[in-house]
Amino acid sequence: MTPPNGNSKRQRLSCTDACCFQGAPDKCKYAGNIQGLTQAEEIRRLRKKLASLEARIPPTDRSDDSKSLTLSPEAQSCICQKLSAASLTESHVSAGPSIQHALVSSFIANACPSGHHQWIWPVAQASGDSLMLWRALTATSYADQALATGDHAMYMEAQYHYTYAVTQLRNHLQKPGHATKTFDTKSLYTMVVLEFYETIDFRDRQRWSMHIDGAGAFLQDANLGPGNDIPPAVLDFIRLMDITISCVRKQKGYFTHSRWRQATASPLDPSRPRSSIAELLDVLDRATGLIEKAHIASDAAARTQKVEEMDDEYRRADFWAELDGVEKDMIRFIETNDHLKGQQAVLTQHVDELSIVIACAFRLIMSRIDTRPWRPSEKERVDLAALLVKRVVRLTNERSDKTSGVILLFTLRPAFFTFPEHHPGRQLTKHILANLSQKFRLQVANNVIDMFPPVVTPDSSPSPQSSHSTHSNGREMDGSVDVVSTTVY
Repeated sequence: MTPPNGNSKRQRLSCTDACCFQGAPDKCKYAGNIQGLTQAEEIRRLRKKLASLEARIPPTDRSDDSKSLTLSPEAQSCICQKLSAASLTESHVSAGPSIQHALVSSFIANACPSGHHQWIWPVAQASGDSLMLWRALTATSYADQALATGDHAMYMEAQYHYTYAVTQLRNHLQKPGHATKTFDTKSLYTMVVLEFYETIDFRDRQRWSMHIDGAGAFLQDANLGPGNDIPPAVLDFIRLMDITISCVRKQKGYFTHSRWRQATASPLDPSRPRSSIAELLDVLDRATGLIEKAHIASDAAARTQKVEEMDDEYRRADFWAELDGVEKDMIRFIETNDHLKGQQAVLTQHVDELSIVIACAFRLIMSRIDTRPWRPSEKERVDLAALLVKRVVRLTNERSDKTSGVILLFTLRPAFFTFPEHHPGRQLTKHILANLSQKFRLQVANNVIDMFPPVVTPDSSPSPQSSHSTHSNGREMDGSVDVVSTTVY
């Protein structure tokens, strides 16, 4: 087809057109086009080989330096040396000779500063012998700096590295016989970093969900051997991200699978206490299963209007017993760990007020799926939401790491929907999310409220027999919700 200007050039293919490591799904608008990426990478590979050949020539053999083989500045900036494990220590990260090293080092320091979450260090060390993991870290670092500076060139570079990492990961997972191998830890690390990238550079809810589902499909199909070397700090962070995202999507987390719990369980040193996050995750694993069950029941009732079937589901003794068990565990956890008072609280890796905020958020969610007469009153739920928001404000001022920012923005979602429609707490929550987006440079913070509309659930009337009436207008196509008292977050 000839363009209007009369030039009959082939349409150039962008290397950022390959957006999904699930292959070429029907709903993917880019249809898995990777020609541009392949051509660009071939050029870079040849330039890198040229530089390697030049390095082998002794300086004394070069009669004329002006005739020696050289690389363009652009090529030099794109050729990154792998990070060594020795250079990636908690106290020092060597920036190396390239801009990639400087950006990755800066991102690591900002994502998980000393004294808070330590998941990024083992991941960064593993990138020393994994190109796809290195690319994922580089893409995330470029995206972070692009949002900080508004530099479009940096953003395009982030897109390039992101697309390359996704393509390499997809090709790696599609190798013949991959599912029969022992689980590849570096593949999991790459998925986690790409998930972090999606949170920083949130553009499309559909793409975000598609990539989460792609990662989940791999986790479910992987052959989980007993010798997986996953450091506890990394496993805790991965489980935490899995649970928070599962809560938003109303789907059971992938890491609640029994195979995962067995394969990733590492012997604990009795003399070393577990972190408060790890203790809380054991409780939340059960909570996410109940949230999914409530969502399935309420969604079925909304479609079929079979209120009686829904009543039977909610009267099941095991459901109530498990709900009571989770609630008691959460109360016990908060009472045991909630002794961090004041702005000058000392935070350690074992006692972390962030885990208290997470527990409060899940208590709000659990109380919403409980329709029994003795459930927490609306006033008690609003008071708990107000306490959660207050804690988030304090933590936002105290924390500077991106990991905390990601977790905090997901805990604000249940607080927002707990407040009545015209309650000032809703406006305050939106204001806090805007601050989170600006301070931590997280695009998803502007979309966490409406990215997944709340689902209509049993009404809050005191009688279980009459508490399951549903509203067909509870959800709108644009994601807005006009039913406040009947939502699961």
